[in-house]
Amino acid sequence: MNLLELSQTLGNFGEFVGAIGVVITLGYLALQIRRNTQATQATSHHAITDSLNQGNIAMATDPELTQIYLTGLVDRASLSEVERQRFDSLFLAYFHVFDTLFFSSSNGTGAQSLLLAEEKGFSHLMNLPGIYAWWQDNPFAFTPEFRSYMESFRNTVEENEKDR
Repeated sequence: MNLLELSQTLGNFGEFVGAIGVVITLGYLALQIRRNTQATQATSHHAITDSLNQGNIAMATDPELTQIYLTGLVDRASLSEVERQRFDSLFLAYFHVFDTLFFSSSNGTGAQSLLLAEEKGFSHLMNLPGIYAWWQDNPFAFTPEFRSYMESFRNTVEENEKDR
């Protein structure tokens, strides 16, 4: 083998080793992206469930708020102005958590399974007269995509209930 052939062989070997290095680097980056996505989803899941739990804790520790909640679910109009403001604020916060859950699930930073798990709760709430009255009175507070999701979900729920 002459010097030129040896040089070409070494060059080809170097390109081969470089290509293997690129494949290993790409595999490592893919693994890191996957881990980062999982960490982001776990953080999103925790933040959403923590927010939902804050509402639950408020209800568990404040009997007056619980009474407002129970009355407002059935007949929001029967609440006093101050009670209605507390009820409305509670559900504004609650539905913003749902909006965040919907958004994070839609863009891949949140788990779709959490959204699906909460849909029974959406069904229940959206079919309570006080909640739906509140929802209709608060169109400005949510993204159009979320409003469309909730409206189509409610319509689906109503159709399913008619079939029973």
